[in-house]
Amino acid sequence: MGVEIAGRMSRRKLVKDLQGNIIDLLDESDGGWIVRNRNIVNEEKWAELQKKEQDKIEASKAIAMAKTNENAPDRTVDLKTAEENIKKQSDTDKRIDGLESKLDKILKALDK
Repeated sequence: MGVEIAGRMSRRKLVKDLQGNIIDLLDESDGGWIVRNRNIVNEEKWAELQKKEQDKIEASKAIAMAKTNENAPDRTVDLKTAEENIKKQSDTDKRIDGLESKLDKILKALDK
């Protein structure tokens, strides 16, 4: 039967130098000294902390790399195709404008 220490009663101490390197890392509730005077004392806990940090990095990338649907087509368009689409759109707009003017003439004729 192990002794459990309440979170508020245990100490967690982290000391870093100006470059961000860990000098001392103490966690009384989970293994005691992990890093002391820049030397790793508890290899198992150190590996566990490194794994957690790696998981955090991958989790932050996961949102950006996520696909909504694997079967969804790729929506990227090259420049040539984009220019063709713009030309088709402008041709369609011209045709619609011509049809609108014809409809206006028909409506005026019906009003008379």
